[in-house]
Parts: sequence; C-alpha cells; structure tokens
Amino acid sequence: MRIVHHRKRHFILAALFSVVFVVLIYLAYNDVKKQVLEDSYAQQDLMADQAAKAIQGYFDSQIEKLQILTRIPGIIQMDSSARALFQATLSTGENWIMAITRMTPDGRISYTWPHVPSAIGQDITYQDHVAKVMKVKRPVISDVFEAVQGYQAIAIHVPILRDGRFQGSVALLLSFDAIARKFLDPIRFGDCGYAWVISEQGVELYCVHEDHIGRSVFDNVAGFPDLLAMVGKMMDHGSGHWSYYYDRSLKCNSRVMRKHAVFRPIDLEDTFWSIAICTPEKEILATISGFRWRMFIITVVGLLVGLLFLYSIIRAWNLYRSEQERREAEEALRVSEERFRLAFFTSPDAVAINRVEDGLYTEINQGYSQITGYTEQDLIGQTSVSVDIWVNPEDREKLVAVLKEQGVCRNLEAPFRMKDGTIRNGMMSAAIIMLNDEPHILSITRDVTDRLQTMTKLAESVREKEILLTEIHHRTKNNMAVISSMTNMMATGAECDETIDALQAIKHRIMAMSLVHEQLYLRDQLATVDMDDYVRQLWKNLYASYLPDGVSLELEVDCSDLVLPVTVAIPLGLILNEALTNSYKYAYHAGERGVISIDLSTDDTGMVNLIIADDGCGFDSKAAKQGRISLGLELIQHIAVDQLGGEIDIQSREGTRISIKFNPDS
Repeated sequence: MRIVHHRKRHFILAALFSVVFVVLIYLAYNDVKKQVLEDSYAQQDLMADQAAKAIQGYFDSQIEKLQILTRIPGIIQMDSSARALFQATLSTGENWIMAITRMTPDGRISYTWPHVPSAIGQDITYQDHVAKVMKVKRPVISDVFEAVQGYQAIAIHVPILRDGRFQGSVALLLSFDAIARKFLDPIRFGDCGYAWVISEQGVELYCVHEDHIGRSVFDNVAGFPDLLAMVGKMMDHGSGHWSYYYDRSLKCNSRVMRKHAVFRPIDLEDTFWSIAICTPEKEILATISGFRWRMFIITVVGLLVGLLFLYSIIRAWNLYRSEQERREAEEALRVSEERFRLAFFTSPDAVAINRVEDGLYTEINQGYSQITGYTEQDLIGQTSVSVDIWVNPEDREKLVAVLKEQGVCRNLEAPFRMKDGTIRNGMMSAAIIMLNDEPHILSITRDVTDRLQTMTKLAESVREKEILLTEIHHRTKNNMAVISSMTNMMATGAECDETIDALQAIKHRIMAMSLVHEQLYLRDQLATVDMDDYVRQLWKNLYASYLPDGVSLELEVDCSDLVLPVTVAIPLGLILNEALTNSYKYAYHAGERGVISIDLSTDDTGMVNLIIADDGCGFDSKAAKQGRISLGLELIQHIAVDQLGGEIDIQSREGTRISIKFNPDS
C-alpha cells in the first residue's frame, strides 16, 4: 500500500514538473510570437500609410487640375479655347484618365472628350455624385461604379462658381482598375497578405476577390462577427490593428483561418475610404517556423533531462526514506521484541511456544515452571504429548482445530497434569505465530483451580440457602394455613356476626400473605413474585368467599408481566385483599353485573402505579358510619403511605377508584 502511495506521489511530481516546464516554454514562445506580430503590424501599418498618402496625393492633384479649368473665362460657354484645354488635359494626362466632361447647372452634359455625340444633353442627375455636387457645391469624389464602357470607374466633380452661383461642373472619369494597379496591386505581405479598401458607406472598392468589388461588405462577410466588428471601426474613420477569422485568402487554402490586419482611413475631399492590409497568421508566423521547431526540440530535450533529473532526485529521496524506514522498522521491531520478551518472561501465567505439528516445546517462561513444576531443561525438545501434560488429549486436538480455523482461541478450560502428578485446571488463550516459516502456538494459561474450587463452594452454599429458603417459605405457608384453619374453626363456632366478619377478614389477610409464600415456593425465583399470577389467584379465593348471591363480576387485569420483590408483594397483596373485599361485599347488590379492573405497571422513572377500580355503587354512607368500610380503607392508606412510602388517591364517583404510586426501591 505504501509503495502504491509513493508511486502515485512520484507520478504527481513528474506530471507537475512537466506541466510547469511546458507552461514556461509556452510562455516564452508566446512572447516571441507577440513580438513577431507586433513587427508585422508595424510593417503592415507602414504599407497602409504609404498607400493612403499616395492615393490622397493623386486625388488632390486631379482636383487641383480641375479647379484650374473651372477658372478659365471660356468655361461657361464652352468656347473653342476651353475645348482645346479639355483635349490637352486628356492627352497629356495619365492613361487612367478616361474622359473629361462639362456639366450644365441643371445636370446635363454639354461637352465631353472623347467626343460622344449621343451623350450631349443627357440628364445625369440620377447619379449620386452628380446630385451631391449640385447640392454641396464643393468637389465630390464618387464611389466605384461600372462605366458604360465596361470598366470600373471613379468620377471627380469640381463645381464652377461665378459670384457664388453654381454654373455647372467639370468632371474627370478615372479608371479605378488603373488606379488599383498603380497603388494597391503592388501591396503584398508575404504570399497571402493583400490590401483591402472600402468606402465610407461600406462598399468594397478594392479586394483580391473580384466578386466582392462594388458590393456591400456586410453582404460579403456575413457570418464572421470579428471581421464585421473591424469593418465597423473602419467605417467610423478609425485606425488600428485587428485579428479575425475568415475563410478566403490570396493563394491560400479556402478554409477558416485566423488573420491579422492593420487599417487606416484615406481622406478624400468630401468623403473617405479605409484601407486594410490583411495577412493570415500562418503567413506572419512562417518567419519563426524554424524557431518553433527549435523550441519543440528544446522542449522535448529539456523535458527529458528534467524528468531524468527529477527521477534521480526522487530515487535518491526514496533511498533515503527507505533507509530511514528500515531503521525505524528495526527499532520498532527491537522495541516490540523487548516488550514481548519482558511480557513473556515476567508474566505470572504459564506462557509457552509449541510447534503446531506435534506440540514440540521451543520456549517456556518462569511462570510456566512455577505452575507446572517443569523446568526449561525438562521441556525444550519434548512434545506436550510425550510429557503427558494434557489430561485429555482431545483438548489439544480441539485447540489445534480452532486455531487452524480462526487463528486464535480464547478461554479454553482444560485439566492439566503437573510434574508431580497432580491435576490442576487451566484457562488457556492461544494464537498461531510464524517462527522460521513454521507455524507455532503461543499459549497463555492461567491456573484457575482455586477459583473453580471457590466457585464450586459458592454454588453449593447458594444451593443450600435456596433449599433453606424454599423450606422456610413452605413452612411459613403451612403455618399460615394452620392459622387460617384455626380462624375458620373459630368463626364456625362464633355466634356474633361481627366476630364472624372479623375472623373472616383475618383469614383472608392471612391467605393474601400466604399466597405470596406459595408463589415463591412454586417458582424457581425465591425473591420475586409474578404479580399477574398472584392477582388472579387472589381474585379466585376472594370471589368464592364474598360474592353475594346473583352478582356476576368480571375481572380485568393488566400487570404487564410485572415481577416484584417479596418486600413489596406482601403489603401490595394486603392492599389488593382489602380493596377487592370491599368491592365484593359493598359495591354490588343481588342480580347486578359489574367489572373490577386492576392495573399494575411501572413508568419511565421506575415508579410502580396501582389502580383498583369497580363500577359499583360507590361508598355507602350508612355502612361507613357503622365502620364496616372505613376500617379497610384505613388499612389500605396505612400500608400504602407508611409501609410503601407512596401516595394514595381514593375517589367514589360512578364506582370506587383507588390509585397508589410508590417507589419499589425505597
């Protein structure tokens, strides 16, 4: 069990060390990763800043050109000099300027170069940027839209103002594809990083995924909340860096991957765009792929070295603990052996060690020699059978059988033969112990001969006293029977009714006491009386003597198997005798039926409760005045209070009820 506990503890230590080491390596890698990401953010931010400034500068220069054109004198009537300037502007400009147009104050085309006759006079106020320049009367840059020629275009409108009045506008139509090739296509961060541009309204102006251009970004990236959150920042004219998950990337697998982006606004006169440089995390961290492998190798090697070092420490600690435990075990064994030896040799009882197989003695103590008379030289090397110490050899067989089954035997009484041939009784307790890989019996035997003799004498004395008590009870019962017979004879010869009643009362009181002695004589217990049997027998005796003619009575007895000592049973019997006699003689008249109940029990405090009740006529005041009832009640009260030390309550409502409560031990 201890080995399992140590192994579990060692496993926990190794696991804890491994976790701590891996966490430290992971934290170090995260620091490197964080630094690489910050470096990439700086590079991406530089690209975004350069692209934003270049685009802003280009549009500012085009607006400045148009503002110069709006100030020439012939621009209002669009005379030949103005047309020549339009044509010169287009021919000397970059190849991404696709057309230059003059718009009237009411939003119609009055001139365009290259010349398109069908466009002259067309109403273009339906275009958002046209309506806006007519309203704000300031330079306006449109979103990307598809020109009728089939290319993606951007229009720049600069108003013509004379004395503060709007006189139309001059507009350039630029190829956004050419602008993108100039300023956005060259932006690449690794193999998969790219630029991404949206308008103030969230329309994608530039994206490596051409099917996104011109559509709302909220439709294009629906389902990617992190990316939509970044779009919200961009549309709020914000700048910063962001990370998100998306499933499309330039030249990379079309699976959901984590990307990092830096975004900033491009301010364009009356509006702004927002540019973002987006790069997959895998592309950014490709620069530290070798570092990751080195970190992995360092982690594995460091972990192995650490575990080996930890194993060495644990092994050294285990060796130290094992040595400590060995020394502690040896010391504990030495102390135990010393205690056993002291107990073995100083015990006054007979202690011996015998081989289970044949009872061969291997060691005895001084107490064994003092009790049996055998010395160590007499017994060592001999068997218990050869020295004939067992009076009954089957007792040893019984001892060995119990030991083989249970491993221990307690309090086996058996006679043993001493060296001088005398027989003494011993009480043996024994257990099996292993000596030199062989089972032996360690036995402790106490000489109980004197105790058994004393117990025999005590048992004989008790038996003699029981016989004596039985004889006393028998003779007392017989003597009371003689007195009862003499009283009965005197009553037969008496002529006065009062004398006869008095003698009859004495007879029944003697009978009540005699009945106690009869119960004791008939039962094995000579000191206690079964009250249930006693009450029923007393009822029968009185029923036959006193019951008036024509009266039918029923007895209800509940004594709860109560057994009381003689000292309590005799006075209680006298109380029952007086109470039942009164009920028989005075409670009922000829022809009546009644019930007499006797309830005798003990409560939780040990107090005895006696209740005697009848449903007769109650006290007869005339009889009470003549003294025929009051004498019995006075005797009951005297016995209950003076002899039993109890409390009594007598009631006479709808019959008579006598309640007595006393402590049987007082």
